[in-house]
Parts: sequence; C-alpha cells; structure tokens
Amino acid sequence: MPGSQPVAMRRRKHTAWKKNLMTAATHHLAAFVWLATLQILPAQAPPTPAAPPEQALASALNAFAADLHHQLAARGEPVCSPISVSLALLAMLPGARGATADEIAEALHLPEDLRGDALGAAAERLIARAGMRSHAGEAPNRDNPELRLQNDFWSQPGFELLSAYSTALQDCFGAALHQVDFAADTERARREINDTIRDATAGHITELLPEGSLQARTRHLMTSALWLRARWAHEFERKQEPVPFHVTATRTVQTPMMRRTDWLAYAECDAWQAVRLPMKGETLEFEIVLPRAGQSLDVAERALLQDRPRAAATTRGVLVTMPPFTVRGEHRLRASLQALGVRAAFSNEADFTGIDPVMPVSFEDVLHRTWIQVDHEGVEAAAATGAVGVGGPEGPISEPVPFFADRPFAFALRDVRTGLLLFLGRVFDPSRGP
Repeated sequence: MPGSQPVAMRRRKHTAWKKNLMTAATHHLAAFVWLATLQILPAQAPPTPAAPPEQALASALNAFAADLHHQLAARGEPVCSPISVSLALLAMLPGARGATADEIAEALHLPEDLRGDALGAAAERLIARAGMRSHAGEAPNRDNPELRLQNDFWSQPGFELLSAYSTALQDCFGAALHQVDFAADTERARREINDTIRDATAGHITELLPEGSLQARTRHLMTSALWLRARWAHEFERKQEPVPFHVTATRTVQTPMMRRTDWLAYAECDAWQAVRLPMKGETLEFEIVLPRAGQSLDVAERALLQDRPRAAATTRGVLVTMPPFTVRGEHRLRASLQALGVRAAFSNEADFTGIDPVMPVSFEDVLHRTWIQVDHEGVEAAAATGAVGVGGPEGPISEPVPFFADRPFAFALRDVRTGLLLFLGRVFDPSRGP
C-alpha cells in the first residue's frame, strides 16, 4: 500500500539497529566477564611435592592400623602391633595375584603407585628409616631405643618358592627362609617356630602358635616378630601410696602411680586431653589420650586414630600422673581381616601362584600376640604375627597443666621419623599384672 513502504523500512532499520546494539552489548559483556575472570583468579600455587614412597606407605599402614583397631575393639581387647600385622601381609603380597592381591592391597590402603614392583623398595626403605632391623652383635645402648624386627618364612621341604618371591622376602623384608617338616612332625615344627619367636621377642611371646594351630597339610608360614625397649627422655618419679583408678563408674581399683613434670606436646578439648612423651634418642614417642570425666573411651580412641591431638598440640608445662601397666593382646585375625575385605586369601579361590605355582596356597588364619609393659623407666613391648620429645622454654614450670590418668585411656607408640604406629592399645585396669 502507498505509504506503508517507508514504515516497513523504518521498522527493519530499527530492528537491525537494535540487533547490532545487543550484539555489541553482548560482546562487551563477554569481554567484561573475561577480563574480570582474569583479574580475580588467584595465582596458581606451585605443585605440592609428592611424598617419598616410604612415607606414603607409612600413611597407608596407619590407615590400616585404625581399621584393624576398630575391628579388634568391637571383638574385645584391641591391644596390638599393627605394623607387625601389616608387615606379615605386605610380605605375602609379592606372591599374590588377581583378586587375592587386590583385596590385600585395598585393606592396607595401598595407593596404585605402591602396588607391584614399587612395593618392595618402599617397604625396604620404610623398615630402614624406622630403625626396624636386626641388631645382632651390637652392644645395648641405654641412650637409644632398641627396636628389633625379625621376619621368617617357613616352608615344607620339597615345596620350592619361586626365585623372584624368595628374593623379595630376603631383600625387601629381611626375611630368613627356613624349612620345617609340617607333614612328618607338626608338633616339632610348631615348637621350633615358637622358640624362634620367643628368642626374637626377648622371651615375652612364648607361644605364638598354640596347639592345633598347625596341620600336617600346612605348607608355608610367614611370621613377623617385633621387640622394643626404650627409656623415657626423663624418668618418672614413683609414688609409694596407691590411689584409686576408676575402671568404670561403679568399679575402682587401687594402683600405684608415677608422675613427671616437663615441657611436653599437649592438646585438649572438651572431650579429651592428650600428651606425648618422648623417649631417649628422640626417635620414638608415647602418646596418651585421656577422655574427660564422663566421656567414653571411644571418643579418645577416635581422636587418637584421626591424629587430632597431634594436629592441635602445643608445647606446655604438664604434670603427668599415670599408672605403670602391663597389657597383652592375643588375636586370631581371620574374621577381622575378612571384615576389612581380605576374603579370597582365606578361600579355595586364593591365588598365591607367585609363591608356589604348583601347590595351591591359602591363608588358614593370621595369629597375632602383643605384650607391652610401661613403668617409670620406659617402655618394653613385643609382638608377633603369623600368617597361615618436644623442647620447651628454659626454666621451672610454675603452673603445669594437670594430666591425671585415673581412668581408662588410649595409647600409641609411634616412630617419630615416619609417624608409623608401632603399638596401639587401651588401659582399662592397670592393677592386672603381667
């Protein structure tokens, strides 16, 4: 129609102008967001160096220690040496294949880069760094802890180990290889193995293998024994008069106490108190977590296993009062390890063809015993497994923090250099003797 053309043209021009304006605005907005993003992004931090393999292995084994402790606590007395159990399982891994190897590795929290060939070298370095080696022929040194690890692998004559596996046992785990005739004289084999463990633990673990634990069809056995003796950096004073120790809300026993005032690593919260006691030589420390009155021991144990006291610790003047004690642990670990996912190793589906490619091998059980004694001089501890100081200000401490362990508490003995948990446990009743 006449006159409509100019209107249509005007509309098209307006639409085009609006579209160009929106496009320009969009481009501007996009440029603004991009520039703003460039301005507010923080500078990238340099990558964190990867932990040395032996340190990564120590962290993995501590995670396993926490899992094992929870399993044992649910079944009764959780006193154990998690590193003794870990090393026995680690020494079986080079001979495991398929799902058997995967389950053991998962239970031990091993990262992917510590499986396979890398494991042996990391284990060897961890054992050396933590000072767990043979000290045969060395004179005792009262200023340094004595920490002795003995690994042994026992085989039926006629059943040869694969060369690669025997080399890994000897080179990476320092294991001695033995032949004993399980088939012809099971009882004699049991006595020989128990005698070796007794000698390795200074007489404290006398019968790792009870009667009936071995059978004529037993073909291979791995044992790992650990013995430790260490003196406090500063000895405790002994109090002569027994004092009450509150085992439960309704049961109290009388027990002697020992005390010491020192600058120590100390942490506290509404639920617990914690203190770390260094040993002579500065390579070991004894950690105690004491629940507050009215709090459960489980709360203290969880804090200990999650490393919360270590993360929160500061150097304080502390008056530590605690009982001397002796505790033992005796465990058959099959059910606990199965609960942690190690199932194939205990079944007919076990694949240990890296140990013996001819004769099928499986776990019958994993036996573990622990003995720990703490007194005014220091700590002595022993464990065996068989698989069928912080400095402070100078001067006197005028108002020390009281740490009075007159009720059940959790404890750990740890290697300072690696953080590795060597022994774990709890004290319910210190009046129970050895």
